[in-house]
Amino acid sequence: MKKLTKIDFLDNKKAFLISFPVPGRVRRDNIKEDDHLYWKCVRCDSEEEAAILFKLIKETEEKDTCAEKLFIRWLKNIKEISKIAKKYNLKLIEDAACALGTMADGHHPGYYGDMACFSFHPRKAITTGEGGAIMTRSKELDLKLKKLRNHGMEKTPDKIDFTLAGLNYRLTEFQAVLGLGQIKRFSKELTKRKKLVEIYYQVLKNKKNLQLPLDETGNSWQSYMIVLDKSIDRHQIINQMDKAGVQTSIGAQALNCLTYFQKKYGYKNEDFPVATRLFNKGLVLPLYGKLKSAEILLIADELVKALDE
Repeated sequence: MKKLTKIDFLDNKKAFLISFPVPGRVRRDNIKEDDHLYWKCVRCDSEEEAAILFKLIKETEEKDTCAEKLFIRWLKNIKEISKIAKKYNLKLIEDAACALGTMADGHHPGYYGDMACFSFHPRKAITTGEGGAIMTRSKELDLKLKKLRNHGMEKTPDKIDFTLAGLNYRLTEFQAVLGLGQIKRFSKELTKRKKLVEIYYQVLKNKKNLQLPLDETGNSWQSYMIVLDKSIDRHQIINQMDKAGVQTSIGAQALNCLTYFQKKYGYKNEDFPVATRLFNKGLVLPLYGKLKSAEILLIADELVKALDE
């Protein structure tokens, strides 16, 4: 049995990726249900490992309400994960920020979980500038979420009351209209992205100094992130692409490499070597529906030139 206390990589189609409260990271009397910053990610290779971990959490942290909430990234194993969650009476919240349009086991994100959280950040396949949405079948959760997004407000026919300590998370009507228009075109957007991705693969598949993303069924291609070889200077590649008129960006964030988490929790780059590699060597190439095939070819060709210099 592998250790269940540390994650060694962040993305594997056969892995369970689980977050849970870490004993000793914070004082127990300081734990708050909505404070997720002390949670830690763990990879389990099998349902057996995940079940053992769930049982461990229940036994060691059963006095904390947050111990029964596991934030699990959207994976192809989501159906199996949901079975485990139900078995141990756990809430399943899907981090589907990057998964809008993704399909797994014939279903969209949110089908198996208690909630699924989506992002409408400008980088996403549907954007409202900023903001997002939460999907749930639970009427109770739906009502609570609507209160929380609007200052904890509860409206009745004869009065307005504030029953929760809520926040201002309302999406504006302007943003909603922008998003609704894109939803109508979303299936076409996904089809176009997939065709453009095929061109990237055709041009870049034989390059030995980079790693291409897995081309899996159901991928919605929110972005196209490659991983550069350790010998490649990413900053230099970004500059060369920029001079050629192509904007690229770093591909992934790793919490253990960020100042806040390093200072607060003592994380180090070497704690999560693969996450650190993705953080340092990931590169996102342009991808959106209105790009033309010729433009994708140009981008890929410019990348090949930059890598060969």
